[in-house]
Amino acid sequence: MSKIYAAKFTDGTHWIGYSWPECEKLVSGKPGVKYKSFALMEDAESWISGKKIVKKGLRIYVDGSFMPISERAGWSWVAVENGVEIAYDFGTTPHPAASRNIDGELYAAWKAMEYLAKIQRKGTICYDYQGVESWATGEWNTGSSVSQIYVNRISEIKIWADFEKVTGHSGDEWNDRADDLAKGVLIGKYVKTQAGEIIVPPQKKTANPVNEKEAKPAKKKTVKKKVVKPVKKKVVKPAKKKKVVKPVKKIVKPMKKKVVKPVKKKIVKPVKKKVVKPVKKKVAKKIKKAKKR
Repeated sequence: MSKIYAAKFTDGTHWIGYSWPECEKLVSGKPGVKYKSFALMEDAESWISGKKIVKKGLRIYVDGSFMPISERAGWSWVAVENGVEIAYDFGTTPHPAASRNIDGELYAAWKAMEYLAKIQRKGTICYDYQGVESWATGEWNTGSSVSQIYVNRISEIKIWADFEKVTGHSGDEWNDRADDLAKGVLIGKYVKTQAGEIIVPPQKKTANPVNEKEAKPAKKKTVKKKVVKPVKKKVVKPAKKKKVVKPVKKIVKPMKKKVVKPVKKKIVKPVKKKVVKPVKKKVAKKIKKAKKR
């Protein structure tokens, strides 16, 4: 069965169809638009109008759950007639869940059919896992052990059941109720005793509890409290402060540079050369004397 898609737009208009690509084009990039998928057209129309549709007849919603905290799967069924819950049951699978939540889904469907056979009434099994119907009708081959066990269990009692697919986690009131029970038994939210009694751990105390006997408050025993003397804490004196050694500043006086006076260069007076007068030769005198003669 193909899914039905519905969308609500901010201008008050809406759309319903069978094509997801078409729906995606209409809602993509539009802020404020709301859209969902449904298994039945009446559910889609109910969501669009905002009016709750009360489905007539006996309908049993089944669900399974698995969490790593337990090796077994949780299961539950909720029987609803003309919109009113009339019975429910839940628990865990007797053996470790080889196929995880599928074990819980199939176990819940089997238990729901047992309930219909017990009260000898025809009802509709509302499921969100396709194998519940497809293995029951023979549409799917039973290749796994969990499917073979399921088919053998329901072989004589499935005549009391019709099947209807619902979309899980879509806001369906009774599917969400079954989902809560199947998960709750795994986390200890709901407990079932060996006598078959279902105990719901209290969440909050109500002012006027329904169907509960008024119990007188039990007398409280007064227990003397031991007076524990406070232990004196040792006062640890702070250690003496270390002497602060001030660093000695060495004042290094700059050395005066010796002023070296320039040495006066001695001025050497040039020595006057003695002019040597040429000596008149005696020979010349003799020549002159000779001429006179």
